[in-house]
Amino acid sequence: MGLAHLVVIGMLSGVAGAIDAAPRSEERVVAEEGFAVTRPAALEGWGFRTSKGQGGSHVLQLAPDATGLVDFKVESKKATGATDEVLRDQLVTWTASQPNLEDVQKVSIEIAGKQRPGIQAETEIAVGRFRLFQFVVVENGRQYQVGYHGPVTRFEELAPKFASILATLRFQPPVEKPVDERAARLEALAAQCGSEIEWFTEWAAAARTASRQKRWVLVLVHSLPGFDIPTARRSALFSDPDLVELIQSRFVMLELDRAADSPFKAQESYGMGPSTFGTSLLCVNADGRVVYEVASVQPSITYQELCTVLAQAPDRGALEVASQPVGLATIQEAMQRGELTAAEKWLSDHDSGEAHLLRADLLRRQRRGEEALKELAAAQAAGADPVLFHLNRARLLPSLGRVDQALEALSSLKEADLELEQLAMYRVLLGTCRLARGERVAAEEIWNLLIDEQPESRWAWPIAAALMSPALRAGYDIRVRWPDEDMVAGMLHQPAAPVAPNRLSVARQTALDYLLGHQRENGAWVSPSEVSRANESTPDPLSVAVTAICIQSLLPELDRPEAKEAIESGFARLQVRREHDKKAPKLAQFMDYTVWSHPYLLWTLADSVAAGALERSTAEPWVAELLEHLRMRQKGGGGWSYYLTPDIDQKGPPLNISMSFTSALVLLALHRVQEEGFELPEGLVDRGLGCLERMRGDNGAFDYLLMHDQEDLPRQTGVVGASGRGPICELALLRWGRGSRAHLEKSLDVFFEHRHLLRKEQGKRLMHAGPDGLGSHYPMFDYFFAALASRELGPEKSRQYVGGIAETILSARAADGSYVDNPMIGRPYATAMALMTFRFLD
Repeated sequence: MGLAHLVVIGMLSGVAGAIDAAPRSEERVVAEEGFAVTRPAALEGWGFRTSKGQGGSHVLQLAPDATGLVDFKVESKKATGATDEVLRDQLVTWTASQPNLEDVQKVSIEIAGKQRPGIQAETEIAVGRFRLFQFVVVENGRQYQVGYHGPVTRFEELAPKFASILATLRFQPPVEKPVDERAARLEALAAQCGSEIEWFTEWAAAARTASRQKRWVLVLVHSLPGFDIPTARRSALFSDPDLVELIQSRFVMLELDRAADSPFKAQESYGMGPSTFGTSLLCVNADGRVVYEVASVQPSITYQELCTVLAQAPDRGALEVASQPVGLATIQEAMQRGELTAAEKWLSDHDSGEAHLLRADLLRRQRRGEEALKELAAAQAAGADPVLFHLNRARLLPSLGRVDQALEALSSLKEADLELEQLAMYRVLLGTCRLARGERVAAEEIWNLLIDEQPESRWAWPIAAALMSPALRAGYDIRVRWPDEDMVAGMLHQPAAPVAPNRLSVARQTALDYLLGHQRENGAWVSPSEVSRANESTPDPLSVAVTAICIQSLLPELDRPEAKEAIESGFARLQVRREHDKKAPKLAQFMDYTVWSHPYLLWTLADSVAAGALERSTAEPWVAELLEHLRMRQKGGGGWSYYLTPDIDQKGPPLNISMSFTSALVLLALHRVQEEGFELPEGLVDRGLGCLERMRGDNGAFDYLLMHDQEDLPRQTGVVGASGRGPICELALLRWGRGSRAHLEKSLDVFFEHRHLLRKEQGKRLMHAGPDGLGSHYPMFDYFFAALASRELGPEKSRQYVGGIAETILSARAADGSYVDNPMIGRPYATAMALMTFRFLD
């Protein structure tokens, strides 16, 4: 699950946009940047795309597709005064710090009639070895980087194509482009997000400061290659007043470039490979040891996590808890520092209106909303400032889902009576409430008024970022309600409590107890994907998948009344989602996780019919709908993929690619429903199997994904990175009569050899951070299918694997009996997968 497909996409370019291919030669003139380049007629099918690079630079790319595997790029920005040679020396110095770049050589080439300096290098990443060239040019007050790259196995064929493009590149004096003043203003204001925090960009400097101040380094990792998504630094997260105060007083903040060096990037430490994908916050000590990784970048949860980790380390600059009463100023300082327990204790000595306002604010920070409302009422009764009373109510109520009441509180205020910062906060809250009610135009009008009249306010900066956000452009709402506490608990770290394989029965029982005890009142199990959703107006396939998997894991316990009730309640919830999703608006997507949830749901329906938990007459129309959805989503090359396009604005057509493990899951689910007598659409299976067969390399490793337009080109997939998906792919082929026991056994041997590397990724928020792109979001998936696959080899052979699988899973057990892969997928999912795996480990 997750964004696993982005191992390479944009890895070398770091940008993405929509491909606009043309059948004839085409010149693209970028007048304001002072250059032009032509796509030769012989390169039919290659297309241009543009985006912004680092530092606001302009990037133009020419490539045969949007994958980033083959790419010609020109990046331009204002010249710094350095010469070509100086820039090349800087480039060489930078490459020396990149352990994934090999065979770096100084080279030169003719560009626009002059010899230009550059470098040549090679790099090994998850899908193979690549060769790259990078040249520097200074012309007409602009600084350019001209580069191209492609797979080593194809470079002889690609070189003349790159040369033909390079020959067309020309430079000219840049033409001033009319400025979109509105967009420029929003851009400038959004860039102010996080500006109240002192940011470091080098580990060494951050570590020295942290050591001197007895603080931890809070490291922002934002690595989303292939998506033109602004850094998380420019978001509401680092404009949240509570978080800003906490970071200012207790942490040293470092924004870590994906290419920058640090001690915790080594695989022997935390581990971050060249394929690392995602956004995360790492709490790191001055020696470079990762102390804690946040489970969520939702502000209120992040705040809770950081306060908790600080409370466990009083040596990190905590205030001393006084035995005698302290003043409200000291209490407010303690709250700003995240020392909420001390602040709450000290507040018990105060009963003024101001003290009640402070106590309400403390309770809000702890997401204790109802108690906070009572404190606000007490503050009003004690004569607190009415403006502060209404503003604090309006800030709190949307978090409880009471938007209309928040609007009532705001209607009690008059703009003329508000101080400037109060007015800014008022407009933020008013616009947010309007947006939560679906009044998008009204919300944007209010927010634009804030931008126009109070651009200097800290409240304007995240609003500017929101107005520019892809989510708002795509029609998604922003979330205003706090996530439910069971949802939060399903993400947060839990104390470890590993058990030995000889206590498997204990682990099974506690996992079962966890699932039965953590079903929600509506019948679903928590999927943290819901945290980022504003409401239930759009389908959430991941939550459907999680609930289906939890039901499936409980079917062997059907004779237990509590399990039977949980299964029935879960199906009732899935039926509600089914009917709702049929009518829900279909928004543009660059991911489609229905190809993940539908096979799980199909498998669960088939198992439930077989177990007597569901009437066949109920299952039949449901199965038919799911099969039709999978037929419609089958790729031209025969497989399935939840990754549609790197373009979050959906300007281009979906990519024609298939993912191996996703396709294998679909094929196994189809096999299961056929076993139960359900009829499959014609050709669905054969095309899927053909695709999966073509994804197996000569070394037995299955490609992560297959680009069907480039199937005839050489491919190279690392064995380590493919070790987890091997068993499920071989099992799917074997069950449909297209595989062999020998291939299956080999895949299990490879999995068994490298399973400890997969285990090391569990619990990370960052994905694809392990060797060869191993990720944190599918270990339990891989363990389950490895255990299931081992059963095909007979009891004696299976015993060679199940003990190691059991040991690996049980080492990840938490004290509450649960398990987790990636916190963004949650504990119920991983625990259900573990419970199902235990069936095959006896």
